[in-house]
Amino acid sequence: MLGMEQLSLEDRNAVARARRLERFLTQPFFTTEQFSGMKGKLVSLKDSLDGCERILRDEFKDYPESALYMIGAIGEAKKPEAKQPEAKKPEDKQPEAKKDEANKPEAKQPDATQPETKKSNENKPEDQKTEPQPEAATAEYS
Repeated sequence: MLGMEQLSLEDRNAVARARRLERFLTQPFFTTEQFSGMKGKLVSLKDSLDGCERILRDEFKDYPESALYMIGAIGEAKKPEAKQPEAKKPEDKQPEAKKDEANKPEAKQPDATQPETKKSNENKPEDQKTEPQPEAATAEYS
């Protein structure tokens, strides 16, 4: 299977037109409202054919495929706004000590799978608390 970069420019344009046309033909239907959560739209045959012809004439070449997905008539397609270059944010200048603290690995938390050395009754309900067991007395016989 070939990738887009291996196609000629003419073939890439044909694939892009086909993909935009495919997205446009994926219109929200009334019968699928309960599954998609999108309100169905009634589009006349004339409007659908007009949209297909306009896509094939490359009138929507500058539109992303997603602008044509799940719309009704072709007039609902929204052209993306031109992005303005973002202003560079000044670097976060922290004192070196704070940077070092930020890069330190966090203290290792106790592993929940390991048994605790001493079990406490503090967090247990009253009916589950146990009395401390006396250590076994060792009797010395002489």
